[in-house]
Amino acid sequence: MQISGKETVFLIDTVALKTSKALDDMLSKVFTNPKATIIGFGFHSDELTNKNHHLQFINKYMDDVLDAQEYISKMFDIDEETTLPLWKVVDVLLNKKLCKAEQVSNWERRPLRESQMHYAAADAHILIEIIELLWSNEMNKLSSLE
Repeated sequence: MQISGKETVFLIDTVALKTSKALDDMLSKVFTNPKATIIGFGFHSDELTNKNHHLQFINKYMDDVLDAQEYISKMFDIDEETTLPLWKVVDVLLNKKLCKAEQVSNWERRPLRESQMHYAAADAHILIEIIELLWSNEMNKLSSLE
């Protein structure tokens, strides 16, 4: 699992820490922080939610996550059956290339390779750029109505 702020990305090994009450408590605090916006991409079909049902924060707070994939689909009126891959969203909205070579690597194997950690961090951090761009465009549209 990866959590990103504007300047720091945290990679959390939910495989190694799957029985950690301290992790569950910490993530519950993060997910319920009123100052935090929790953004995921395809979160409800993600491995995190599929393999970690023992973590209580997933059962309690995952419905409050802003799923950028769903948000973008609604914003651009894309058919619900169409799955937007993150690399395509990054390419179209930000005009950047997002390497997805590690997507199908073995994420159960420890230790993770440096390239896997970089991939995970980039996936989390890029969501901030995407949402900030979309929200700033929405605010610009709203201010033009005044």
